[in-house]
Amino acid sequence: KIYALRDENNDLKQEIKDLRERLIESERKPQGFEEEFGS
Repeated sequence: KIYALRDENNDLKQEIKDLRERLIESERKPQGFEEEFGS
């Protein structure tokens, strides 16, 4: 049970890392961000 929780935690950390990297990318080129989300 503890191991499952730890795996889930690692998955969350990875997700957050990916999101952060995408955010950094979008800040570098804001026009691409606009296109991707169609705002």
